[in-house]
Parts: sequence; structure tokens; C-alpha cells
Amino acid sequence: MRLPEYWQLKWLYFNAFLHNAGTGRFITLWYKNGCGFTIAQVGTILATARTGDLFFTPFWSGLADKTQQGRLILLSLQLAHMLIFLSLPLSVYLTSADHQWLPFMQPNNRFLILWVTVAVWSAFRGPCNPLRDALALAALGKEKAKWGQQRLYGAVSWGIAHAILGLSMDYGGFAVLFILFTLSGVMLSFTQVACLPASTSESRQAVDLLAGLKQLVVQPHVGIFFLNLLTIGACFSLVESLLFLRMDELHASNFLCGLSVVVTVVFELPIMYWSEVFIRRLGVAGMVIVGQAAWIVRAIGYTMVPSAWWYLLLEPLHGITYGLVWCAGVHYCSLPEIWPEGLEATAQGLLTLAHFGLGPVLGTSLGGLVMDKWGADTMYRGAAIVCLMSLLLYTFSALVNGDLYSPFHRYAVIKKGASDFHLTDTRRKGEAAVTPLPLKHTRHTDRSPLSSVGSSTCDHTPSEGKGLSPVSSMPEVLGKQEVAGERDWEGEQLIVGGCEDSC
Repeated sequence: MRLPEYWQLKWLYFNAFLHNAGTGRFITLWYKNGCGFTIAQVGTILATARTGDLFFTPFWSGLADKTQQGRLILLSLQLAHMLIFLSLPLSVYLTSADHQWLPFMQPNNRFLILWVTVAVWSAFRGPCNPLRDALALAALGKEKAKWGQQRLYGAVSWGIAHAILGLSMDYGGFAVLFILFTLSGVMLSFTQVACLPASTSESRQAVDLLAGLKQLVVQPHVGIFFLNLLTIGACFSLVESLLFLRMDELHASNFLCGLSVVVTVVFELPIMYWSEVFIRRLGVAGMVIVGQAAWIVRAIGYTMVPSAWWYLLLEPLHGITYGLVWCAGVHYCSLPEIWPEGLEATAQGLLTLAHFGLGPVLGTSLGGLVMDKWGADTMYRGAAIVCLMSLLLYTFSALVNGDLYSPFHRYAVIKKGASDFHLTDTRRKGEAAVTPLPLKHTRHTDRSPLSSVGSSTCDHTPSEGKGLSPVSSMPEVLGKQEVAGERDWEGEQLIVGGCEDSC
């Protein structure tokens, strides 16, 4: 039997998200029901757990780029964060009324003890995912657009794990969480050794850790992109971290909580599998805008349903929100025209810092306070308004920078031949230079027979306002003389059209 392409990376992500499920959505219920914390305290703990993404991910990612020892660093972080996380239930045990071995291990000190432990744990946990992503992208080489197809196997295991956890926790309690975390962590460590390259790139040049941040300043549209991803990350955290607390308020069982995750995964898988197609067709900006709009609808929906079972009708939107936005972000951070060679892991680290670091720190801390004081409905409605404002800002930036038209916003200079059309070159609107391209055969549609076109030559420029049309609007502009063809340009598919009737 022939193994699927990049099967090692598929197996890697399956193991990684099986392991992550042990610290996933159900851990919030353990903090609340197992430790006895309030929702505001749970939000504080969850925000603290994200500080590793915020403060330590850029450091560890930059160190991986400098030393070119990304895999070794990843394995070391993996071992450290496993040992520290497994000390959390021990802290709860030692602060219980019947097991006070030390003077400071009092029940009223439990929150402080766990808060400190989680803060230390986050320093090692946070950088693991971005380092793993950077190494996986390095393993893909020039086929980075296929990353989503590998990542979708993580979604599969994420759904399977939560389904098993939800059912088993109704009978076995929270101990099941820590058993899964331990067993899957050991298996993941061996998988990373076998399936990942030793470093993120062949370059061994020294990397300034501030170089990644510099890209956000010298390219304002890049800064706005990351600001928007930060906002989306804050909003996402209100679902990933606090939704189970809301479902618990509605008396949902652990099984129903786990089932809701399965529904999200079922609809996330097609997005991940066809991520390369979405990148080609929508571009990064289009994917982010569609995914962000879907989250706004989802958040408002949470405030309008009467019971937790209705949440199952809203969870399919997760595939659009998370699948599109995260695949777009990972692809954006691998573009060489934005991130110079040697900054691969740093770029992924900055993405994680914004989307999984500062964003969730703000989201879970503020969201926990709002939910504790004013309720979940107020929290989700307020987040929807903030997300909408960020969406409008990013859309404006994308329009100004031309990102919304990529990869289709190109002007094609073509010639009318006696029998066919041929692509000679392309230029972006406003550019003086023309990028030469090999000739490409195009096919005509049934609505536009070539015999009616004639054999004259058209060589107008975009500034003259005729002869050339933006590819994204060709079906409306060309009318009877519409033609269609396919052409790979910078790894993207283009639709090539003919001239307007005014030619």
C-alpha cells in the first residue's frame, strides 16, 4: 500500500493535537469544578497560560533560527512543559484540607500556587506549536501551500480526543485528561525526532530578534495584518477557552461539550484539505475577511439560542473561522517577499505571539471578568463589535495595498491572433515595468467564438483605460469577447481575458 504524500507530517500533527487536547477546552472545567475557581479566576489562569506565547515564543523561535537547532530546542521544551503541567494536580492535592504537608499549602493559597505554576509552565509550552509549524514548513520546502493538508490531521485527532474525553470524563472524572496528556506526550516526542528536520532552513546567518518586529513598522500593511490577527485571536479565545464554561452554566454534559468539538472538526477538515485552493482563489486577505465575518455571526448566535444543544448548529462556522484565518496566517508568514531568509521561525513566532499570545491574554482575562460580572451574552456581543471594527480596518488596508485583488489583480497584455489568444506579459496597475512571461495557450468559451474576434493587434496600456481589464472583473467587462484560460504565475492560478469591444 502506498503511503500518502508527506505522511510523516500528517502523523506528526495527529499526535501533536492529541497531546494538546489534554490541555484544551476541558481544562477550563477542571479549573472551575476541580479546583473551585470563579470564572474570573479561570480567565486569569488561562491568560497566564498564554504568557509563554507572548514573552517567550519570540525568544525561543529566534534562538532556533540563530542556532539552527530547532528540533532539539522543541524536544527540550516539550519535556519541560510536560513535567510542569503534571505538577498541577499535585498542587491541588497538597492544598486540600486533608493533605496539608507544608504551612503555605493552604486551601486559600491554592489559586496563587497554581497561578505561579502555570506561569512557569507557559514559558516552555508556548513556543512548542510555532516551532513545530516552522519545522513542518521547512520539511515541505517549496510546497508550503500544502501545509493545511498536513495540519488537518491535527484537526482529526483534536475531534477524536474530545469525543473520547467527553464520554469518558462523565464516568472517569478529570483524571482522564492527565492520562491522555502523558501518554500522547511520550508518543509525540518520538514522532518529532523521526518526522521533523533538524532546523528551519539551510541558512546559518545571525538573526536579529528585532528584525521580525521591524517588518511590522517598515511595512504598515503588515502591521495592520498582525493587529487584526491579534484581535481575532482575542475573540477566538472566548470560544476556545470560555465556551465550555458557558455550556456548563446551561447544564451541558461533558459528552455534549466533546460532541460540539467533533462538529467543529467535521467542518474544519474540508477547509484545511483545500487550503491550497483557497489561498489561490481568495488570497490571504480574502480568507481572513471571510473567516472573521463568520466568527462575528457565530458569536452573535451564541447569545440568541435557548440551550446548549443549539450550539451544535453554530459550531460548523468554526471550520470557516479557524480554518481560513490560521491557514492564511501561516502562509503569509512564509512569504519570502515579506520575510527574508533566516526569519522563518521568527515570523511564525510573531504570528503565534499575536494570535495565540497577546490576543488570548487580553481575551481570556477581560472576557473572564466580563462573563463573571455581566454574563456570557454581554461578553460575546461586545466581542462581536470589537471584531467588526477590526475587520473594517483590515479591509480598508487590504484595499489600499491591493491585497484583496491578489492573486487576480493583474493586467494582461494580449494579442488577437487569427485563431487564438496568447498571454505575452502581465503588469500590476500603476507599474511601469512589465514582467515577461512565457507564452500560454488559452481556450475560448462557447459564448465567444474566435472567428468573431478578428486578427487585429491590441497593445493598449492600463493608463489608457482600454485594451486591458483587471482579471478579477473580466467576466463582467469582456462581454461577448470573454475568453478563459489558466496560467500558473507565482504559484497562483490566473484567469486570462481578452480586450473590451472598444478595441
